[in-house]
Amino acid sequence: MTKYLFATLILFGLMANSGKCQYVDTLVDVGGYRLHFHMIKGKGMPVLFESGSGAGGNVWDTILKPIADITDATLITYDRSGFEGSELDTTNDDTMT
Repeated sequence: MTKYLFATLILFGLMANSGKCQYVDTLVDVGGYRLHFHMIKGKGMPVLFESGSGAGGNVWDTILKPIADITDATLITYDRSGFEGSELDTTNDDTMT
């Protein structure tokens, strides 16, 4: 019984804490295909996080909220074409060698 009471109190405590970050997930049309963007709204100059080696924008998820809390800046990540939530650009015939 004590565990349930403790869990309920923690849940209510977390609900009472007002969230500072506002997350936005959106798909943006970039000329025939769509890229998935994840943004945390803030103030001032936005910061774009670039991921590489075939990784999606979710590699930054663990550090985005702490950075947003400290800087209060708009933070943006995106998934490259064909990865995670973004569509593949089928019109691009270039191949990387």
